[in-house]
Amino acid sequence: MTSGHVGLGSFTIYGVRGDYVFSNEVKLYNRYRTKPYAGLGYTFIKGPEESFAGGSVKTDGSGFDVHAGLFMPGQYIYKNVALRAEIAYSMATVEATANAGPIQTTVSADYSSLGFGFGVYYFFE
Repeated sequence: MTSGHVGLGSFTIYGVRGDYVFSNEVKLYNRYRTKPYAGLGYTFIKGPEESFAGGSVKTDGSGFDVHAGLFMPGQYIYKNVALRAEIAYSMATVEATANAGPIQTTVSADYSSLGFGFGVYYFFE
């Protein structure tokens, strides 16, 4: 299964992910059938370009994420709806480049995060 994502705010984030859904099912509360999945993704990060007297700064970067979770088909809610819960670890390198007249400098920083996510998906037929 593949998916994409877009995030808008001070920074624009977009990426693509690939998931492997395991064939064995996991039952929650002995009632709800879920399928475990794991995957990898690649994310692009673009920051705003800020200008100041005599120069500007722009920020961008990219990195990988590793994620795993449970996917629950929607027969419990509605036929075209599915639920997803996951844990994800992201790693990215972000660079800021400043220009002031003929002088240019670049600063690089590594970023990592651990997050939990929940999603509701609607499938169009």
